[in-house]
Amino acid sequence: MSKWDYYGFLFKYLGLIAFKQKTIGKTAEAMAERHGDRPFLLFEDEVHSFKAFNANANRRAHVLRSLGIGKGDVVALMMENRPEYAETLVAIGKLGAVTSAINTNLRAQALQHTIDTAQARKIVVGAECLAGLKDVLPSLAHLTGADVYVDTRWPGDSQPPAGSHALNPLLAQASPDNPPHPPLNSMDLLVYIYTSGTTGLPKAARINHFRWYAAGLAMGTYALRVRPEDTLYCPLPLYHSNGAMIAFGSALVNGAKLALSRGFSASRFWEEATRYQASCFIYIGEVLRYLVNTPPGAYDRKHRVTRILGNGLRPDIWAMFQQRFGVETIREFYASTEGNAVTINMDNVLGSMGKAVLKSSDNTAVVKFDPQREDYVRGAGGFLMPCAPGEVGELLGQIKVTAPFHGYTNPKDTEKKILRNVFKAGDSYFRTGDLVKQDAQGFYYFVDRIGDTFRWKG
Repeated sequence: MSKWDYYGFLFKYLGLIAFKQKTIGKTAEAMAERHGDRPFLLFEDEVHSFKAFNANANRRAHVLRSLGIGKGDVVALMMENRPEYAETLVAIGKLGAVTSAINTNLRAQALQHTIDTAQARKIVVGAECLAGLKDVLPSLAHLTGADVYVDTRWPGDSQPPAGSHALNPLLAQASPDNPPHPPLNSMDLLVYIYTSGTTGLPKAARINHFRWYAAGLAMGTYALRVRPEDTLYCPLPLYHSNGAMIAFGSALVNGAKLALSRGFSASRFWEEATRYQASCFIYIGEVLRYLVNTPPGAYDRKHRVTRILGNGLRPDIWAMFQQRFGVETIREFYASTEGNAVTINMDNVLGSMGKAVLKSSDNTAVVKFDPQREDYVRGAGGFLMPCAPGEVGELLGQIKVTAPFHGYTNPKDTEKKILRNVFKAGDSYFRTGDLVKQDAQGFYYFVDRIGDTFRWKG
């Protein structure tokens, strides 16, 4: 049995049983029990152990529980990268509530829409993000200043809104013990992560505990080979799926160290990765493009990074990056926050997104698409036509039990992404919106984005 078939067997036949209880909260508690005072989260000059991380998440969970937050409630989280972000995500998950992961760069209408769409009951905000929130707070449909809880680790440039609460004094009085768990399993919602899409305002993708845990296994355990002795460096924001699911998820699920950057900086990237003794990191294509365009530096080859994982890497940047920085292994993958079409390049084939993750239950297909008419090419009976090797078409992901599509908070947005009766009556597929081609060996290559959003920007 090949590795592809082996992992396919695990996911298809054992997955729903083995992972049913794998929630983010229980994972944090299990790792705290197993690894105790071993370092887990590295941030600036701080080192947080597995035990301390879980205890801090518990304090936040107890505070939120005292505010009436319970299973199914939504809490908006607007905070820059720091340990408190990850602690809050876990805390909300322990209560069976849902985090609405707010992009800290959003302002005005986009920010208001994002918060209103989630129908959040409370907002946890870092003081560094108050200015943007205060601008939209009077216009929010369901929330006022009294629903805002401010984390004051960093002072910020804006005064807290009238009626808001300081979170830190409440945390100081809270218990570090694990809170009571509501009836919860991995199919329950964990977080809303917002996708930009090609047009319109951000859409809230529904991510459950299973998807978060599976990302840690598929991307961390399998693709990146993350082990407890590794340090995984994350330069991407935790409100992004690559940050929250792949970096944080891979580190926690595999008992590895997570080195968290406050934000990506091309000039200090390699110095920071070297200081943390990172063995691997995650990227989007633009990160590597910025790095190869920096002047030669003292840390270009001082680092210990041997493998990286990400998406959106252009072939020309790929070659330049490896030649300059000496990183042996690049695991380029294809996925979207909400989608079910996933490929990983496990063979270092330059420029390729790789092959379908589960060979034994491949759900991907490439269908003929006319970019001039922006419509599908149909054959006999009105069904779509598969592309031949080397032919460009749209990548689709068949929706089935082992490859679900959980959609968005808005049912109309969900329906727009589903194609029905694709190859036969009754089937359904997720529309990726991406044009790709597949060679005779099964490797996928990205070609273009349907519409006006270019995927190299992640």
